[in-house]
Amino acid sequence: MEKKLVSWSGDLRIQRMQYIYSLAVNYLNDRTPENIRGAELKRYYDVERVKTMNDVMRVLFGSLQNRKQLPNVIGYHRAERKSKFDEIFMGYCVSKILTAYKDTDGLYERFCDCFDFRNKEKPNNLWRQYSQFVVSACKYMARFKDVDEFIRFVESYISDERLIDRLPEDLKRGIKGLGFALACDFLKESGFNDYAKPDTHTIEIFTALELAEDNEQAVVRAIREMAVETGETAFNVDRTFWLIASGDYFLHGKKIGRAGGKDEFIKITREACERLYGAKRNT
Repeated sequence: MEKKLVSWSGDLRIQRMQYIYSLAVNYLNDRTPENIRGAELKRYYDVERVKTMNDVMRVLFGSLQNRKQLPNVIGYHRAERKSKFDEIFMGYCVSKILTAYKDTDGLYERFCDCFDFRNKEKPNNLWRQYSQFVVSACKYMARFKDVDEFIRFVESYISDERLIDRLPEDLKRGIKGLGFALACDFLKESGFNDYAKPDTHTIEIFTALELAEDNEQAVVRAIREMAVETGETAFNVDRTFWLIASGDYFLHGKKIGRAGGKDEFIKITREACERLYGAKRNT
């Protein structure tokens, strides 16, 4: 991942932000396995915009299971379950899903028939929760006649700085199980690169380096500001720090260490910033 050339700001806070991102890019490049550098590393950046409503729903169903223990239980992204989920979700067509299953119980019964799991009678079973999330998402997204209408809807928020952070909140209210962070995850994975997901990794890094307060909304705003000041997208800034912290090169099936390089990166970046900016800040 090569950092784009931008003019360094005369504002000390912005300059510090630019410097931290340059350190992050260099750290990631140095740490990435040689066979994943260059063009292979670029594969992790700036995903394509969704082209159909089926694409939208495919991404959304993935984001809805990216919480707590659901990924381990549901396994939506497991290669061996892809064909089964394609079948259950009927090619990710909203109208077909709502017609076939009608409600949470209908979809849950289909899951019970297709997958072997325990505690099927428990009312708070994770599969039942996921069924609720999926049905809620389909009912919400049924309002859009096609992908162009959905894209216009999203862009109406993105085009106004006063509204851009309201969209994840509106999605959170409209779709059960979709919190603010997962709403951001859904938007960025749908190709809206103005959004970043404030997960535990980015929150810890941005608060430890005094780039944002310790909350999801503040971290998203800080990532977006860093993107503007470095000539990047919010998606790419987010991805750089996520790869540093997780060490998870999922496209290549390779993970570096258990905890990635988050702690080391925070340490060396703090020290570098103190050397360069500490004296200026204290004068």
